[in-house]
Amino acid sequence: QFARDLLAQGTLNAQVMCTVHEASLYTLFEYGVGHILAGNVTMDQRCEESGLQQSTEEAIAITERMIKKYGDRYVVTPRFAVTCTMELMRALGDLTASYRSRVHSHLCESMQGEMQLAMEDARKQGADSYTALYDKAGLLWRRTVMAHCIHMTQKELELLKAREVRVAHCPESNINLGSGRMPVEEMIRMGIPFALGSDVGAGSTLALPYQMKLYRQVHKGHAEITAPDALYRATLAGAQILELAAQTGN
Repeated sequence: QFARDLLAQGTLNAQVMCTVHEASLYTLFEYGVGHILAGNVTMDQRCEESGLQQSTEEAIAITERMIKKYGDRYVVTPRFAVTCTMELMRALGDLTASYRSRVHSHLCESMQGEMQLAMEDARKQGADSYTALYDKAGLLWRRTVMAHCIHMTQKELELLKAREVRVAHCPESNINLGSGRMPVEEMIRMGIPFALGSDVGAGSTLALPYQMKLYRQVHKGHAEITAPDALYRATLAGAQILELAAQTGN
């Protein structure tokens, strides 16, 4: 159904977070049309009650097995630092370096719980920020896409820039969850690449034209977002971020 919904919206290129289940990945790759990149999320802490928590060893083994099976279509996907031990994060960083893999995760999305827990973990690891926690694990590089990036310090933005990290901006999700506003004006000024996403979990539609509309509304008064820029962020910008611009997106 998800693959059909993507296709119905005219979306032929996407990077997707699947559930922890390998079957969700198999299904998406079987039915997805176009350039579909995906990874099943890894979580080895703070989600015992959901029944979705993996052991550290299981999460590492699944990730390496999927990299070998799907190659460049597979994306190393720690759900976010809060649900991953540093042991797991470092192992995923090592796999990323060994296989030159894509990476996809969440960063600085919500002040309610997430940021506090992430900062507690960062201090334990001698990191000075949520973003630096990923950096210590070796997960930030030019093939990394971080979702949201709302509550970022200037130093964290500079780290994203230095590591050539890309950002997925999901304005509807940010509105629906009351997460806050991504500092788009700073990202534009600094030249940090970002593209629009729908965020399946907290979005109401996969339709990127709707995200384009909200993108212009949310940042009004903070940045001059033109209609051509909104179109670019929903099309070619995403293709560039996913290294597909030579084939598609324009």
